[in-house]
Amino acid sequence: MTASGGPAVWQQPTAAPAACTLDDLWQLAEQILAKVNEIFARCGVSLPGRQYIALATPAQDCEQVTVSWQQSYIGPPGDEASRPQQCESPRSAVFQVVITRCIPTVDDRNRMPKTDDLNQSARMLMQDAWLLLQSVNDMDDYLGVIATTEAGEAQGGLQSIILTLTLGVP
Repeated sequence: MTASGGPAVWQQPTAAPAACTLDDLWQLAEQILAKVNEIFARCGVSLPGRQYIALATPAQDCEQVTVSWQQSYIGPPGDEASRPQQCESPRSAVFQVVITRCIPTVDDRNRMPKTDDLNQSARMLMQDAWLLLQSVNDMDDYLGVIATTEAGEAQGGLQSIILTLTLGVP
């Protein structure tokens, strides 16, 4: 409530204080996406052309690469959130990088995919997982990182590889 009794309305700040930067998380997400593209290009592996930054887990309805912010906290990567931190402690952020690709499915005549096609698809996704994990080497900041890769469930002819990455916010 405001002093006049009306509801308080949030307003976008017109200018950030000198010590306040508003786009740190956005810029970090952009850097992560650029590093992923760089390492895949360096290794000669093409990525889906649809690439964007999101919040939480985006819809996986086509081949794509997403970098999604999951959470931020006060303290270095891996520090227990239940431990009190000094206000001037480093900040950390958790992002997920998701590569979604098409996989073989039953065709319109109800024929199962060939095992060679299934193996080729699995191999490509495992290569994605390994390259994502290797790309973390280029993202390591002064605080270190925590990174894991895992396979998402196959859904509707698509499957994803997920890199969960915790790193310091510069």
